[in-house]
Amino acid sequence: MNIGDIIDGYEIQRHIGFGGMGIVYEVIKDGNCYALKTCTDKDVEAITRFKREVRLMKSITDSRVIDIIVDNLDADPPYFVMTLCDQSLKDAVNNGLIEDEQFEYARQLCAGIKALHDGGVIHRDIKPANVLIIGDIIKVSDLGLGKFVNRDSTILTPIHDTTIGTLDYVAPEICNDGEGRGADARSDIYSIGKLLYFVFSQGKSPRFVDAAQVKADVFSIISKCTKISPTNRYQDVFEIINALHICQHSRKSIVSIKDVVSAHKTGINDAEFSDTLYRHLLTLQDDLGVLIRDLRTIGTENLKLLLKYKKNDVSNIINLLLTTYNNNNSYWIQFEDVDVLVGRARLLLQLSSSLQEKQELLEFSIEISKNYNRYPAMEIVGNMLHDFTEDEIKLMPVLFSTHKDTINDIKDNFRKSIPETVRLYLR
Repeated sequence: MNIGDIIDGYEIQRHIGFGGMGIVYEVIKDGNCYALKTCTDKDVEAITRFKREVRLMKSITDSRVIDIIVDNLDADPPYFVMTLCDQSLKDAVNNGLIEDEQFEYARQLCAGIKALHDGGVIHRDIKPANVLIIGDIIKVSDLGLGKFVNRDSTILTPIHDTTIGTLDYVAPEICNDGEGRGADARSDIYSIGKLLYFVFSQGKSPRFVDAAQVKADVFSIISKCTKISPTNRYQDVFEIINALHICQHSRKSIVSIKDVVSAHKTGINDAEFSDTLYRHLLTLQDDLGVLIRDLRTIGTENLKLLLKYKKNDVSNIINLLLTTYNNNNSYWIQFEDVDVLVGRARLLLQLSSSLQEKQELLEFSIEISKNYNRYPAMEIVGNMLHDFTEDEIKLMPVLFSTHKDTINDIKDNFRKSIPETVRLYLR
């Protein structure tokens, strides 16, 4: 096919894209513009995959999924014509999106993927370039690596010996076999999480997700989407849509922690109280002063209650505390608030199952108690050393080597003796 050729009444105007199997052209018919995708790869498997893409797309009728206008799979080369969109989500993000657009496009994307799942289709290659926009409407496209959940008996192997999907976005269970045999709806949910990171970080690569690049409330959604084990992720895309709605609503709602605490005393149940506190705290990443104020207002016992009901989300609260502190390092903390922060850090450390998180909380507490010369905070640091098991301490030589001098400087304020395993590192 060449510029100027007429295919079934569609005149080729220009080349607008290409992929592993073919080329996409802008075409015109009766004064209207469309996109024509053709399979240029002569490999039998590539042609089979191309034809399956058409079957998949034609099986779904939803405004968030690109529609096929006409196709000819018996032609040489086979092709189909679809709606011509204005840009990809990748282009839109790179050009800059305001917050409302980020949420709107994210929800529409999820609605499109949910339509696929409800129709028994798994995408397996969700990425910004495969999400198109016409006007302000999202269109999920490019189902070349998609499959019917229950009807595809033939597993197509990766083309040209490459892993199925796109490395920055593909779920680990797909990487494990390289062919997508283990893929289900939760594999797409993993990819959605990576794509959300790309959108809300304003175009950062999601290969290594950095919590500091997005706000804590959105990161909590990304984190759950991208858990290594599919059973720990959201199980349905609707849950992500709901989480995004709550997240955006919470940002726009003015919540008084004092009023929430008062409401709890007068009847609001513990679960609802904990959920309200949690959602509010995740909106405070940009303001260390407000976060400190609200942590103080919540109090130790209410925070323990929150962590009881949100024990699976402790990592998100740890990320909130550490990221907010690191992003506001010029903020001068009131002396008594240093004790509050270190005390809250210890509560989180005691509930974390991640040694990495525990070390980061200990380092944070050592640094802030020393920098502000707060004896009560130093005492808490001494207690924190006893929250580690001996086996954990044996895995922390770098931390104790790095902070050896500081710990020796503040140890006179410890009420408990230093664990012997730690003492060995401090000599």
